[in-house]
Amino acid sequence: MPKSVRQQVLDLTTSVSPKRIENAQTALDRLMHPERGIGGLATELHVPHELLFLYELAYGCWDDDRRSYGHIIQAGVHYGVTLCMLAQAAEKEVSPYLVYGIDPYQPQDDGDGYTYPHTEAYAGVRHTISQLGLANRVCVCCFDSATFCEQLSVMFPVRLAFIDSNHTAAHVTREIRSIEPLVNPGGWLVFHDVFHTKLPEFSHVIERWICDNEHRYDKWLRLRKYPEEGHEFSHIPMSTVACRKKW
Repeated sequence: MPKSVRQQVLDLTTSVSPKRIENAQTALDRLMHPERGIGGLATELHVPHELLFLYELAYGCWDDDRRSYGHIIQAGVHYGVTLCMLAQAAEKEVSPYLVYGIDPYQPQDDGDGYTYPHTEAYAGVRHTISQLGLANRVCVCCFDSATFCEQLSVMFPVRLAFIDSNHTAAHVTREIRSIEPLVNPGGWLVFHDVFHTKLPEFSHVIERWICDNEHRYDKWLRLRKYPEEGHEFSHIPMSTVACRKKW
């Protein structure tokens, strides 16, 4: 019996792109710098190989000969760690397109009982963007991500959309419906925390979407957050899943 798309994605293991580039590590080191970067709790919430993977997606390392063009959207900015990695990849190209970080920066439960300090987070991301010299490429929008993207049209081209905001089934359903149509052919739709055992309803929405859209996407990448043997969370298949829309 053929495997389901969900099982195919679960079977994927991605850690190094076919075009691993040196400036991805440079961007990571720059971001983690104790004086000029983010540092502290913000970086502890992320793992380095995940940030490198997102940089490489934004840089085009996983594209083939053809490459999609457009803006980059991140739904759910938090302290801006991944946003600044995506922006550093974008600043390497001469392009009129921007990196948009969308977050309401209001107290809210993100789905697993954690409420982050929104005022501190917003001030932190604005400071880091300025410190890294990214202000001309990044736009932080204080809106609900689904509502914001519902106001956009297909004339707003997107080459990469990273969904990492409110981890509830209802919210991610709205986000997919509003963001997915904006992604250009050849562009990437990326989901964070898929297969999270503590968020079964949230994960099920994404898994169902993956199964229903096999015919519309031609490349699927999965990066496990904790792949190391013996890690306290290695038994959880929590992953970042990237899907490339067919040309």
